[in-house]
Amino acid sequence: MSLDFYGDVQKQKRVMKQHRGVMWGLLLFNLGLLGLPVLLAPTSSQAQTVSKNCDGQRPVGDHHTSTAPLPAALSPFPGTNPPEPQPATVRIGHNVSIGYGVRVEGQVVTKKPGLPLQGPGSPAVPVPEGVSTGPIAALYPDTCKTKAQPIALPQTDRPTGTSPVALATGNIAQRAKQVTVRLGNGITEGSGVIIERQGNTYTLLTAAHVVAATDSPYRITTDDQQQHTALQVRPLKDIDLAVVTFQSDRAYSVCSLANGQTASEGLPVFVAGFPMTTAAITQPVYNFTDGKITARSSRSFADGYAMIYTNRTLPGMSGGGVFNRNGELIGIHGRGDVDSALEASTINTDIRIKTGFNLGIPIESFLKQAKSLGMTFKAHLPANAPPPSPVDDALINAAIKAQSGDYAGARAVLSQAIGTSPREARLYLARANYAIASGQTQAALQDLDRVIEFDPKAEQAYWLRGAYRNASRDAAGAISDFSRVIELNPNRLQAYLWRATLYMAQTDYQSAIQDYSAIIRLDPKNVLAFSQRGSTRFIQGDQQGALKDYDQLIKLNPKNVEAYDRRAHVRRYSGNPQGALQDYRMITKINPRNSRAYEQIASLSEDQNDIEGAIAAYGQLQTLKPNDTSVYMSRGQLYEKQKRYVEAIADYTKMIELQPFQTSWFIMRGSAREKAGQRAGAKADYRQVAKLYQQQGDPSSAKDWLERANKL
Repeated sequence: MSLDFYGDVQKQKRVMKQHRGVMWGLLLFNLGLLGLPVLLAPTSSQAQTVSKNCDGQRPVGDHHTSTAPLPAALSPFPGTNPPEPQPATVRIGHNVSIGYGVRVEGQVVTKKPGLPLQGPGSPAVPVPEGVSTGPIAALYPDTCKTKAQPIALPQTDRPTGTSPVALATGNIAQRAKQVTVRLGNGITEGSGVIIERQGNTYTLLTAAHVVAATDSPYRITTDDQQQHTALQVRPLKDIDLAVVTFQSDRAYSVCSLANGQTASEGLPVFVAGFPMTTAAITQPVYNFTDGKITARSSRSFADGYAMIYTNRTLPGMSGGGVFNRNGELIGIHGRGDVDSALEASTINTDIRIKTGFNLGIPIESFLKQAKSLGMTFKAHLPANAPPPSPVDDALINAAIKAQSGDYAGARAVLSQAIGTSPREARLYLARANYAIASGQTQAALQDLDRVIEFDPKAEQAYWLRGAYRNASRDAAGAISDFSRVIELNPNRLQAYLWRATLYMAQTDYQSAIQDYSAIIRLDPKNVLAFSQRGSTRFIQGDQQGALKDYDQLIKLNPKNVEAYDRRAHVRRYSGNPQGALQDYRMITKINPRNSRAYEQIASLSEDQNDIEGAIAAYGQLQTLKPNDTSVYMSRGQLYEKQKRYVEAIADYTKMIELQPFQTSWFIMRGSAREKAGQRAGAKADYRQVAKLYQQQGDPSSAKDWLERANKL
């Protein structure tokens, strides 16, 4: 055992400091790989599948029962406290992002459970200029900021229908937002649609399972953030629908109902609602997604479900409206799509795949019972129902079975239908989805190949096959499939994101940058793309390009802690330590409890020989991390440099209090006492070192330190 332990500690600290930049660079690289719109889980050596419904718990639908908070220990940097979320609804290409997470084409981009949802480590969602940030943000800044105001209306106000001319998506979103409400009673949460006004009494339509817990009164929140108590909840007979009434003297928009049997396979549809609150999305945020009808039966199945659509839905959207291109209500969303997981990815250990098989109840099911409820509407039912479609019926029947977890039953229904319709691509695509959900991956691949054979433009088939190939470590095949998705739909941002991540894994940084740039061209305010491109540029050695991307992130949101952190890192290692210090100090202003920022301030200050600045930063760290011995050790060593031995001894004493059996701390305090002329104290510390070594079975080191003590 060398007696020059103090010198060894200093050497170890220098080595650690030299590696700090390398380790942070690796961290940036790893975080860059986590931007994939997937949910990370522990590594698995074999490909497995896990399936569950959209709410991760109950197969009934997308309503929410309860959510446990995520553990604080899973924050991206230990000791940090991210600022409160900034709820907002932000356009991303043709879809919408929500709340405290960046949503690309209906899916939430996440990292490991408990980490912030907005891309790689970012603690808050940058909200573009012009988008409001109240509890429910405006979807379109120019048209949705005004609150509903009381105006004179006739005593009976029902919609009279809309023009047959299809509306722009923005207008549909605006109309849907004005008529969509959220409701809950602390037990269940969901959404609803205002369909009638009689004087000051409003009636909304929702899913019956959303309002099934009648022990507590339901609270209804309208577009203007006003809360109302439900007066009456009336479930409809034999279908998963209910009407709920409330009173208000304010004027709220009323939804137009479409005629019955007007929705058919292939038509675009839009779903609106309020996803449930979670540990990350702390306030309900309006969500609006687009998609297409994939199956529409002329007859009702269990609970009235007879319509499937591809819109990406989230828990809490049950009871929300399904709208057509004219902004008319064609159904009520009831059950979210199955969420399957593919494990053993080359990059991510768990890939969540949305099947795009959501179930809704067509509006004609409600119209058939409207008169018995004392309600009349201009919308009407057709004189003759369209002929049944065995394919659509099979798809809906299979989806209902899958919602209850009966994937084998769902696949059996589809296999029977394939026997009579062997070239119907939709049947193979659905069967592939349920094969993935039940772990039959090879069967899923075969079905996806058949889909592509019968329909070479089946975008979703390429998408799913690409996801599976990625999970199977077939990066080249996955890139090929995602490239085909982009050819078919150049606006599908998620495909660029997946492909860029695969390019990153292959160290093809230039191709990854091109994909991130494509996302930015489609959506100039896409936070995730700027963040990922900045990291990739830095890895490639383009420090100025990385700085420009981080500058843009900060411009989009001046409180984006992660953007300042990354820019500070680049500034530091590009020879601008003062700029790095400014960024870390800005982080402490945004979040005074961000321990990582103080650590970096201390390190940079010490590099600049600003010992007082470093000591001050360690003082802040001591407040945030009072039991961290490394903080006391670093500050104690700085005190020694200034020959402030009393303060150094105090820090080393605190280390001994925290870890009384650590020989190193007694050595450091003994050395400081010896320099301060406190011979008796130093002698006592060295004797304690000898005693500890003896207890640890190291008599040789014990003898060395006892001899040193006796020389004092």
